[in-house]
Parts: sequence; structure tokens; C-alpha cells
Amino acid sequence: MSEEVAPRTPSLSREPSDPFGLKVIIFECAHGDTILISLPDEKWALIDCHLPSRRVCDRFFELLDSCGISRLEYIFQTHPDFDHFYGMTKVLEYFTCDGRSLGYWCDGGVYAQEVQSLIWPDRVSQKHFAKLQECLDRLGDEGKIQFVELNDRVEATSCKGYEDVIKLTPLGPSARTKRRVTRSDLARLQEDPNAKMEANRLSVILALSIHHNDESWNFLFPGDAGAEEIEGGLEAWCQRLGVDRIGLDTIKLPHHGSLASHSGHLAKMTNAARTKRFAVISAGNRPKLPDRAVIQDYQDNSWCVLATTRKKGEKLAPSRPMTLAGRARHDAVTVVTQNVTITWHSETHLTAGPEAAIISREEIALYETAAG
Repeated sequence: MSEEVAPRTPSLSREPSDPFGLKVIIFECAHGDTILISLPDEKWALIDCHLPSRRVCDRFFELLDSCGISRLEYIFQTHPDFDHFYGMTKVLEYFTCDGRSLGYWCDGGVYAQEVQSLIWPDRVSQKHFAKLQECLDRLGDEGKIQFVELNDRVEATSCKGYEDVIKLTPLGPSARTKRRVTRSDLARLQEDPNAKMEANRLSVILALSIHHNDESWNFLFPGDAGAEEIEGGLEAWCQRLGVDRIGLDTIKLPHHGSLASHSGHLAKMTNAARTKRFAVISAGNRPKLPDRAVIQDYQDNSWCVLATTRKKGEKLAPSRPMTLAGRARHDAVTVVTQNVTITWHSETHLTAGPEAAIISREEIALYETAAG
């Protein structure tokens, strides 16, 4: 990962002679983000981490073992919210023992996170966040991890031998937004000691792009960034590449399918050259996340929508309520959970699954909106 430099337009060079591919695993971790990316030559990246229980934690480390992952080349921490960092300390400890190793820790800036930890009213979150920072400080002092601050001006990084083929590009946060939001939060802190920093607006936005045989495939990982920040990041990406528009093939929907972070413009950024496009939601069994209107907007724009927690069954009409333990029951819904995997290969191109994760149009009624 290079230091901050002015953006440049990548040029395509010779393609790798052998078939190659990559895989994105959106791990089912209830309400949170844990995303593994398999890059060529057995290199791996992790975007965020949420391991809320012993069961989830055990499943995650079983997944690491089954994939034979002994090194994380990159860890991207999008922003310091509990459902994006709880469990990360265990991951760091795991990869710094028994011959395993770490490469780069990449986030939006230590300063913003320090402010967050100071003004967070949730003491449990403060405790775990402080423990994570202590672990990072120790590993940095021991030379076991390197640190990179990300923003929309930092140059893309690539795997050795694939420099002009596969790129990981930070699209945000912008330095201007970071400065404005941080100053605003500090001002609010003076008026209200329990104020909470707008961590979502400072979320790292990451793009993964593949250039092969004069074609491009683009993946977007926006963390929990808001619609304004995402659209600003995409504009910055277009400026880097010297193009007016970028078509997207895969999106991890921001903020677990929340309507508050939804961008209708983003839903329309389809790659017109292909019929397969996937929008993935990492959300637990919460009543209003993901939002029905968000799912519907992506489906209306020809996206196949998949979720790590999918609802199945029948939404009963209000006129037919059943009672259970003295409480009205308005639906007969079961929940199916699974990891979602997006695979790209130089010969077979883009696929996603499992089929059990796909939300059909007939199931839209099972997802509540903010209005219920």
C-alpha cells in the first residue's frame, strides 16, 4: 500500500497468462459486517469484523482454517462502530501466533477513531475499542503490522503480478468531509457530553476492480457510509479513471440495507454490458433492516439481491392475526442464515450464491420499512 499521492488513471498491460480468479465471502455474523476477499496467489483481505457470540466466533475461525488462511495481507476497518470491529482483537491475536502473519492495517485515520472512543456513551463499546487500539499499538511496536490511513486521495493497491489487473481503491472518506464532520462533532460535544460522533459519515468506502480482456468488473464496499458520501466517492473514482460513468457489478449494500443510507443513484449504476449483477445485504434478524424499499429499488433495477439473513414464510394480513403467549402474531416467518459468496473467474466470470440467500420479489412483504 503506497503513501498518499495524487490519483492517476490505471493503464492496462498484459494479462496474466494463466486462469485466475477471486472470491468475496460475506460472512453471516448476525447484524454486522465481516467480509473476506480471496485474491490471486493465496492472498487474503478482511473488511471489518463482527463476532458477537462464541458460536459466530467459532464458525469464523473454522472458515479461516478450512480456507487455509495463514496471512491477512490487508485489514480494512471501515469505521469504529461496534458491529464492525467487535472480535477484531481476536483476529489480530490469531494471525500473530503459530506462524501466521499480518500485512497492513488500513483505516480512515487514528484521530477520528480516538475522538469516537472519547465521546461514545456506550461503555462496553469503549472498553472493547480501547482493547483493540492497545493491541494495534503493541503489534505496531513489535513490527508485526503496518498502518495506512485511507481517504479518497490515496492511490490504489494491487497484488504483485496483477498491478494493472486487480485494484483495491479507497474512495472515501474525503479529507474535506472528515474535517467538517469531526469539527461539527467536537462542537456538539461541548454542548452535550453524551453526543455521539457521526462515525458512519467517516466510513471508508472501498472499490475492488478487475480489468481483463479489455473489460472491467467493479465491486463496491461502502461500509456504513451515507448516500452523500458514497456518491462523492464514486465521483472521485470517475475522476481517477478519467471517465464520466462507472458501471457496478457487485455492491455490499451500505448500513445493512438501511433506507437512511440508500442512494437511488447507486442502485442505477449497473454495468449495462452484463446481465448478472449482485447486491448483498449483511444484516441480522432485525425487524426494519434491511428496508423493504431498498430491496425493491435494487430489484427494480435488475439486481439480484442476496442476504446473509433471509426471511421465508408468509406475512399474514392484519385481519388474520394469530395469538402466541397472549401477544398478537402477524406473520409466520422463518429465518435462514448463510454466508454469501461472490466469485469472479477469468474464464467463468461472475457468479453468486447460495440460491437460498436470494430474496425473491414475492418475499418483499416480509421486510418491514421504517413505517412498519
